[in-house]
Amino acid sequence: MARAPRHPQQVQRRHHSLSLSPTCDLKDDDYPALNTTLIWCKQDMSIRPSVIRQNNTDEIHRRRRSSVAQLSDPSALQTAYTHVPAALSTTAAVLKEIGEMGAKVPMVKGPAGILVRILEIYDQVLVNREQQEEVEKTLELVGWLMLDTANYCQLNGFSTMAELPADLETAMSSIVRVLHEVNRTLREYEGQTKLQKTIARTNISGKLVSCHRSIQAILEASNLSLTFTTLANDASDSKMSKKVSLGIDAVPSEPQVFLGRDAELSAVVSDIMSGSPPARVAILGPGGIGKTTLALAALHHSQVKKRFKGAIAFVHCDTCPSLATLLAATAQTLKLGLDNTIALQQAIVAQLAELKHCIICFDNFETPWEGDKEAVEIFVGLLSALPSVTLLVTMRGAEEPAYIGWTVVSVLESMDAQAAQKIFSQLCGHWDDWSAKLVDAVDCLPLAVTLLGNLAQTTSTKDLWAQWELHSIASIERVKGHRLTSLEVSIYMSINSVRILNEPSTLQLLSIMCLLPRGLNINRLPEFSDYLSMPKIKETIQTLKQCSLVYYSCDNFLYMHALIRHYCSKYHPICNADKDALKEYYVELITKDNRGKSDLHNEQLIESANICEVLSLVLQNDISPIEHKVIRASLAFSQLLGKQGLYSGTLLQLLEKRLDPLLPDMQIRFLMTWGNCLRNIDDFEACMEKYTSALSLAQVWENKMMEGQVYGFIGEVYYLRNQTVQARKVYMKALKLHMTTNDLKQQIHVLIALSQIYCQDEDWCKAKQYTLRSIRLQQQLDEPSLTEAHCWQSLGFILTSQKHFTDAEASYTKSITLYRQENSILGVAQSIHGIGCIWFDQGEYSTAKRYLQQAVTLIAEKTGYDDCLASLLSQLAYCFHIEHDYKRAFQLYRKCLSLHTARKSPFGLRSILTKMSRLYEAQNLTDNAIFCSIKVCQLHDDLKDMRVVGRNDYDVLARLYTEQSKYELAIDALLKSI
Repeated sequence: MARAPRHPQQVQRRHHSLSLSPTCDLKDDDYPALNTTLIWCKQDMSIRPSVIRQNNTDEIHRRRRSSVAQLSDPSALQTAYTHVPAALSTTAAVLKEIGEMGAKVPMVKGPAGILVRILEIYDQVLVNREQQEEVEKTLELVGWLMLDTANYCQLNGFSTMAELPADLETAMSSIVRVLHEVNRTLREYEGQTKLQKTIARTNISGKLVSCHRSIQAILEASNLSLTFTTLANDASDSKMSKKVSLGIDAVPSEPQVFLGRDAELSAVVSDIMSGSPPARVAILGPGGIGKTTLALAALHHSQVKKRFKGAIAFVHCDTCPSLATLLAATAQTLKLGLDNTIALQQAIVAQLAELKHCIICFDNFETPWEGDKEAVEIFVGLLSALPSVTLLVTMRGAEEPAYIGWTVVSVLESMDAQAAQKIFSQLCGHWDDWSAKLVDAVDCLPLAVTLLGNLAQTTSTKDLWAQWELHSIASIERVKGHRLTSLEVSIYMSINSVRILNEPSTLQLLSIMCLLPRGLNINRLPEFSDYLSMPKIKETIQTLKQCSLVYYSCDNFLYMHALIRHYCSKYHPICNADKDALKEYYVELITKDNRGKSDLHNEQLIESANICEVLSLVLQNDISPIEHKVIRASLAFSQLLGKQGLYSGTLLQLLEKRLDPLLPDMQIRFLMTWGNCLRNIDDFEACMEKYTSALSLAQVWENKMMEGQVYGFIGEVYYLRNQTVQARKVYMKALKLHMTTNDLKQQIHVLIALSQIYCQDEDWCKAKQYTLRSIRLQQQLDEPSLTEAHCWQSLGFILTSQKHFTDAEASYTKSITLYRQENSILGVAQSIHGIGCIWFDQGEYSTAKRYLQQAVTLIAEKTGYDDCLASLLSQLAYCFHIEHDYKRAFQLYRKCLSLHTARKSPFGLRSILTKMSRLYEAQNLTDNAIFCSIKVCQLHDDLKDMRVVGRNDYDVLARLYTEQSKYELAIDALLKSI
């Protein structure tokens, strides 16, 4: 059992979520943006693949728009304001309160009052439900707009409409005039009898609908978002914000020859540059038609490079037959630090959400799309929902993925003869009648023209035509006039050219690369050449490049064009000796111990597509008994993907058919690995089935060591399902078995797990007892490790909870020493955080802040540490809160909200909102405190199946309502509490 201890400062449940939203950078006292953040989290928690598929593209965009405080596109203002389905009466009350605050913004007080009156009456006079919904959206829109205006005025010291920027002043004045017209009608309506009201209802209804349409027209003609964008930029904290740069180096080089596609290029570039909404471009067509060349020409266009300034990424998808491999390739392109504990899909979306704007291009996207259609569409749907991401894909065929909302779909056809002639002559330096025959024979297909043009550098066009006639007759008779046949002949001639035949190792390398969908890793070229016995591999690669059969990518891999790879696989399959060498090479790579070796771990993930391909081939085709090392490699590789949340059952299903039933140890280990992969994707029912089968086998064969490991895994499942009583019982069984076998390492892991359970139950004495036992056992091993560091850190947390501050600081200091020995930045930061909490608990807030700032500095610019960073910022904000520096506290809480929203952590959001409610209460801003408390209670309701203490949340809400003499609402809150 190998389970890393959880963060000792914040023992909480792991929450797995499918999707992510962009982070929301809030302005000071920005309630609408705060509400928007919460709406994102609540909505995204409920989104599942089926829902995403049923909703149209506009709805997906609507649900994921950022708040007005973040808008960078003026035309997106209306969409942004219409996506906040908050309680309308609460919105109006907050508006009214802002008008009465010290912000001195009376300009919104009157309109806010009118909104309240409209809200009280609109559902009485509008019978048509569609009209009600339209008016509701408009009222929400105006409410949030006024709140942002009030905040803007407060921060800039404005008190009159005339002081506002011109666009904002014009729009607000127009909206206020419309509202006053409605208000006059409402006054007349309220003074009438019931009969008169019934008769006048049509008039009121018409006024409200007219109001809705007028305001929509005003906003469509306005550029209001520029004002709020400037404000948000001025308020941002550059020290806390993460800067992400993809770099133009993430794109292959610009095509040396690009002709005949000017119209298509102009359309793609124009759509990318429009930016509103961000472009969603699909370039379609048959193989070899020039899709990738067009995409690269667009990405290297001067206007595109100037606007995106390096925020351009290019992902090779022909090497990615599944979502798992697509995520790994995307993460590598984005230069993400790959970590076992971070789901790549979440990390990728969070990374892109932090950018102001970027382009991500998926080349040969049909490979993952056809291999894992549903999951891949969900992933790309998440990216397309980000307002910062411009999406570009190239795909073979004429069908683009659904549910994206493509802004340009370009279906390429063969180029005209004039363009083909220019390409051919530029490559070989001449043009004659034989050249014309060759180009015409391949129907001006760009890839075929390029291959023939390169051949014409060393062979006369007359001889090339003779070869063409010789080799194409049989193929043309089989499939007359078929474009792919012409391409096959072109590839055949390139592979059988003089340069290739004079160097036999070129064909060997081509056949080997057919099994490497990810390409050949140039960084590991020396090791690769040793295993494959190719001492002159660099010269071989150079020859293949000269013939345009392979090319280098930006990520330092050597690739073949997909069509060339398929051709070679069909006509030049790999020999058995090379297949065995390739197996040995990848088995050795995956079975290396990557603990504490991030570079090796990254290399294993980067080559996951190659590893999967080679191991699958061995498991499918090898008729001899399967080797133990292949089994171990398959299990290790599945475990590696499982820890990333990228579980794919392909290898395990193949392995299940090949395992020898007379090898019980291997059978048990296989079932445990399968169970672990299922557990990592939260499929608890399926993983328990695997664990139960493994447990039965271990008991039948009386394997005490493995029986104890299985019990440990079952305990983990119970723990994750909040069944702590069962978890304790099962862990005790595991501990007894490990003591019987004297397995110290497994004893340590079980003791750590038991300590965590008792920490959660706040039974500090037992938690301390089990932690000390784990430390003593670790010292018997006499080998410093991360596990020992975790134990000392946990002990520091327990001692802090017992108010033994001196001993707690000593424990944290010991853990810091061990973490530094293991190069664990996260561990060091968490332990420094612990020391800061010690000083905080003693009331030494200045010292506490110094330690907390030190921890923040360690990880603020690191990728993947958002959970720890949010915890640190929350504690730091509370220090400022206690010292009455409310503005700084609020800024830090904003950062925490952004981090928890990006991670889809409802527990984190609940914690921060509870603290923000206290912050507002300390400033006598009761309405704002109620607003946060309502959101806390909503999160509690959404997580009713989780272990969340919501009773106090409703008690707090009831108390706040009571302070405002809202007794009916207070009673409702108390009843929910009960």
